[in-house]
Amino acid sequence: MVTLKESNDSLRRNWRFDPVDVSSDSYVIVSVVHPSYALAIASRNQANDQLIGLTRMWGGPNLSQVWKVFPYSA
Repeated sequence: MVTLKESNDSLRRNWRFDPVDVSSDSYVIVSVVHPSYALAIASRNQANDQLIGLTRMWGGPNLSQVWKVFPYSA
C-alpha cells in the first residue's frame, strides 16, 4: 500500500493505492477519509473534457476506478 498526502499532513487529500486483481500494476486510488470512494475519470459532453473525481465503490471497484501505475524513467 502506498499513501499520498499533502505536505501539511491534511487528511483531505490522503490517498491509498490498493492493488487490484486485474494486473500487477493496476491500483484503485482510495480516499483515506472516505474509504468507500475512489478516484475515477468522468467524461463530460462539453469539448470531450475528462475530469477526475471521487466516485462511490458499490461492493468493490469498477473499471473506471482502476489505474495503471508505470515506473518513472528519467
